[in-house]
Amino acid sequence: MKVKIIIIMLLFLSVLSFGGCNFLSGLIPHESKTETTLGNSNAIGEIRQNTAEEIYKLINEKKAYYLIDVRTKEEYLQGHIEGANLIPVDEIKNRLNEIPEDKPVIVYCKSGTRSMQAANILISNGFIAVYNMTGGIEEWQKERYLVVKDNSASQDTGSENQGFSTLPVDEVYEIVKNNEDYLIIDARSIDEYKDGHIKGAISIPASDIKKRIAEIPKDRPVIVYCYGSNCNTSAIVANILVKYGFKKVYTIGGTGIT
Repeated sequence: MKVKIIIIMLLFLSVLSFGGCNFLSGLIPHESKTETTLGNSNAIGEIRQNTAEEIYKLINEKKAYYLIDVRTKEEYLQGHIEGANLIPVDEIKNRLNEIPEDKPVIVYCKSGTRSMQAANILISNGFIAVYNMTGGIEEWQKERYLVVKDNSASQDTGSENQGFSTLPVDEVYEIVKNNEDYLIIDARSIDEYKDGHIKGAISIPASDIKKRIAEIPKDRPVIVYCYGSNCNTSAIVANILVKYGFKKVYTIGGTGIT
C-alpha cells in the first residue's frame, strides 16, 4: 500500500515538473502587459500635435484632408485658413456626419485649446487620423501664412460674403519689390500718408473712397492698408470695393503701417 502511495506521489510531481506552469497559470491571477501606441505616428486613433508650419506644409502637399475651424462664426468671419470648414467645438458632436472618416482631419482654433477638445471628440468617435494645430491661428498668422475673409469654406455660414482676402506682409513686400501690377491704396488720412507710406501707394482716405471710386481700375488687383494691428479701416474700404464690383481685393495681414 505504501509503495502505491509513493508511486502516485512521484507521478504527481512529474506532472508538475513538465506541465505545472501551464496548470498553475490558469489558477493564479496575473497582469497582462498592453503596449501603448502613443508617440507612434502610425498609431490608430492618435491625435497628432503639429505646429502651424507643419500644418502649412501638410496642406500644401495637396493631399486629401478635411480642415475644420472650431472657433465661433464671428471669429471665423474675421479671418480663417482657406478651405476651412466652420464647425464650432460645441457643435461638433452633433455634426459628425459632415466629417469624412476616410480622410485625415485637421482641427484648429485661436490658440490650440478648443481644437484639442474637438480632436478628443473625434478620436472618441472613431476617427483615425486627427491633427491638432497646437498654436492655433495665432501662430499661423505669426508665421505670416495667408488667412482669408471671403467665407470660401464649403459650408454656408449664414453671413454675407466679404469677398476680399488678406496677404501676409512678406508677400506684399515681394509684390512691391518686384513692381508687380497691383494698385496699392493707403486708406489713412492725407497727413498720415505724407508722414510715410508704402512705395507706389496712392492716398485715398476711407472717407473719400466712394467719391473717388472711378479712379480705381477694375482690371488690376487692389491692396488696401491702414495703420497698425488695431486698424480696421482697410477692411471697410475693401468691403466697399467689393460692393462696387472689384474682384481681386486684398488687405495686408492685419498689420498695415506701424
